[in-house]
Amino acid sequence: GVAVDIQVIWHGFNPEIYKSKWSDDDKPRTNSEAFTFLFVGGHATPMDRKGGQFLAEAFNTFSKDDNVKLIFKINKSYNPNFDSEAHLRSLIKEELQDKVEFNGDFMTDEELADLYRSCDVYVCPSMGEAFMMTGLEALACGIPMIATEWSGYLDYAIPSGGLIPVRIKRRVLATYGVFDVPSGSVWVEPDVEHLKEQLKWAYEHPDEVNELGKKASLWVHEHMTWEKQAIKTREVVENYEKNSNSV
Repeated sequence: GVAVDIQVIWHGFNPEIYKSKWSDDDKPRTNSEAFTFLFVGGHATPMDRKGGQFLAEAFNTFSKDDNVKLIFKINKSYNPNFDSEAHLRSLIKEELQDKVEFNGDFMTDEELADLYRSCDVYVCPSMGEAFMMTGLEALACGIPMIATEWSGYLDYAIPSGGLIPVRIKRRVLATYGVFDVPSGSVWVEPDVEHLKEQLKWAYEHPDEVNELGKKASLWVHEHMTWEKQAIKTREVVENYEKNSNSV
């Protein structure tokens, strides 16, 4: 056990950049717009911790007649020699190939925020995370997140009301990582069949998805900005100094 209270100081985001897509006026969907899922992260191995392979497999739940799109925004720096697009496309059936887009270019924060706001749902069926900045940024921009019910991002995803959870299939030991493997870190595999169900649910319930995004954005803008974290840090330090001086 721990004899003293533990204070958690989260990461944050810049609200001037990661603005909600609902900040001004609600923008109702037109029938010509595809319902768009977004993945942002690395894909450096066939069984990557971020879970892009699980999303690619689960996307096969759709057919060519479904008005959907999947965007992979891939950070290639983790393994520039690994062809992430070729691998992920190999997991997706032929009739859906034209519904999948890849972007491996560098993006500024402003460009990334625009990408979030252009989509409907952020998806990260991760095997393990410390915090997941991309999830917070997505919620800030007004889109909910479909993510594995595991890891540090639950600290903000659950109270924000923006999490569409994916069940855990099983626990596994970390397979790579300077700290993860030596320490025996426990990762998980998400339940791909449940991920399929959640993707379908989101696609079939766009109004509910929009409401989740609006609600989550309000919560993170109230609680999770860098300014909020700075204030909390100062309060923790001041309380520590006060308590230390009283001993």
